[in-house]
Amino acid sequence: MKIIQILILAGFALYLLFTSINFMDNYSRQAIAEFRSERTMRIIKVFIIVALLYLAGTFNLLFPSIWN
Repeated sequence: MKIIQILILAGFALYLLFTSINFMDNYSRQAIAEFRSERTMRIIKVFIIVALLYLAGTFNLLFPSIWN
């Protein structure tokens, strides 16, 4: 079970890493601004999903609950 939890966390970390990379040196300012706003929304979504998974008890084997 710990392996699955580690894979979930690693997957989210890689998702955040790859969505945060900016290779847009030759693009317009508007395109760069849109990329940044999309990136911010993706990062917020990932944090919300991780928080919901943690509160649902998905990561109890890795991280003991703070309420116990």
